[in-house]
Amino acid sequence: MESMIIKTSPILMDELDYVVDKEHYRSKSDAINDAIRFFIKKHKLSMVDWKIERIREGTEGLPSLTEAVVESHEEEDERL
Repeated sequence: MESMIIKTSPILMDELDYVVDKEHYRSKSDAINDAIRFFIKKHKLSMVDWKIERIREGTEGLPSLTEAVVESHEEEDERL
């Protein structure tokens, strides 16, 4: 496992101590690793959101998937 040295405020250290105690982490390292995993997931999710927005740009005038399915069903019903 890799290690790193960080500097933070006394307030954040107090908050970390509280979370470690109340959330029953075995150590500050476990709590910080959990926070890093959360941060990375949040970053990846924001990248997915950004990509979805890029894909959606310019499609505002197109029908939604639901509208397309309903229209397809209505057309099929008319043929029957």
